[in-house]
Amino acid sequence: MYLAVLSRPDILHAVSKLSRRNTDPHTEHETAAKHTLRYLSATMNLSIVYRKTGDYVKGFADADWANDPYDKKSYSGYAFHLGSRAFSWASTIQNVTALSSTEAEYVDLATATKQAVYIQRLLNEIGWSNTAPMVFYGVISVRSI
Repeated sequence: MYLAVLSRPDILHAVSKLSRRNTDPHTEHETAAKHTLRYLSATMNLSIVYRKTGDYVKGFADADWANDPYDKKSYSGYAFHLGSRAFSWASTIQNVTALSSTEAEYVDLATATKQAVYIQRLLNEIGWSNTAPMVFYGVISVRSI
């Protein structure tokens, strides 16, 4: 989890889902954990390198709907990029049980918007000179049952 939160956003969702089964893991969870460790071993030389580009901040958010097989809660995820590099990301289970895919997306967008406001305030506080607006991408979909 430490590695996923600090420097490896590519494994954050897998680690988040696996961590929910720490107390009662099954064979499929062990297989998924080994798969994640093999992936980390194969991509050990990859890293995030930040460079000044003059680009603006972009945010991306998406959620799944009731994809957790145990409690039917949805996962939320967002990532904020400066240039082409991610600098803030999260993948979490939602606190509420969404009754539709649209509701799951709205909950996700609300969570990501809170982070966007925080980032904007932080950038203003440190004297960010780029006056371009923050662009935010989200998906609102309607899935019929």
